[in-house]
Amino acid sequence: MLVSLIVPTYRREQMLCDTLESALVLQYPNLEIIVYDQSPSHEDKTSHYLKAFSERRNCHVFHDEVPSLPRARNAAFLKSRGDIIIFIDDDVFLPKDFVEQHLKNYARPHCASVAGRIVLPGEDPAAARPLPIAASDARDRVDLQIMRHTTPVENPLHIGGGNFSIRREWMERNGGFSNIMKGSALGEDIEFAGRLRRIGGTTTFDPDAWLVHRIDPSGGTRPIGMSAFHRQRDRMRNYYYAIFHGAGWRRGAAIWWRRITNRLGPAQPRDQIAAGASQRGNAFASAAGRFVGAAEGIIMSAANTRRWGGLDELRK
Repeated sequence: MLVSLIVPTYRREQMLCDTLESALVLQYPNLEIIVYDQSPSHEDKTSHYLKAFSERRNCHVFHDEVPSLPRARNAAFLKSRGDIIIFIDDDVFLPKDFVEQHLKNYARPHCASVAGRIVLPGEDPAAARPLPIAASDARDRVDLQIMRHTTPVENPLHIGGGNFSIRREWMERNGGFSNIMKGSALGEDIEFAGRLRRIGGTTTFDPDAWLVHRIDPSGGTRPIGMSAFHRQRDRMRNYYYAIFHGAGWRRGAAIWWRRITNRLGPAQPRDQIAAGASQRGNAFASAAGRFVGAAEGIIMSAANTRRWGGLDELRK
């Protein structure tokens, strides 16, 4: 079975090279690696590395001028050939059996996709980190980072797009990631998972399929430089969009206020969040962004249920 490992990247330098080095020593033999680079330029060392990388067998580097994480995933998928597609971030370390840990779940015909575990630097991947609540209660929570724990969960809503695999046919059926999820794109993976669940696709969270997210403070696949207003607006819009396609309004109402106050994003210490996601603006712009984003999100969730702007948009 051919597996495609997709690495969207934006303004990442040495950490990207380190990520690809760990991918090159994966023990799975039938693997293609696709780097989808949205960086306007690179340091000479990185450029030379990527050129040499692209000359290796089954290794490809594509370039795009539009910095958008969902769009990059979709475009790279359209260039891939694998039966199983694995998406990772560009600042990670992969254990040698990473691909096999994802693939073992696909022995079950009903498994459409697999969400893997995210380990932070300095953490022991073998250490137990159980969920604080029952797995059955956690599956619909968008305010609980399931992918940071070691409790298996069937069909969760909150997956991590930086360690996620899917059968090719289910990626097609789901229409890809939504290009509507713009700005910092936080929540695009939750929206994808909720939409997949709605059409009958089952996601398995497997803590054995782990990687280390190094959280490089520079670069990253999310565009940087947005005002606080736009960041908060997009986060809240994405949140409501995810609620509509995932847990539903009744479940979502129970956690609405928590997400208003804590923003939709990684529940990590602030000094460990990537630069583009951790920037803060003035309080007025932040509050205004949340208000406008909530209003936009309600409208989008109610009226925009079919406009994904995903794979079909890129095929035009």
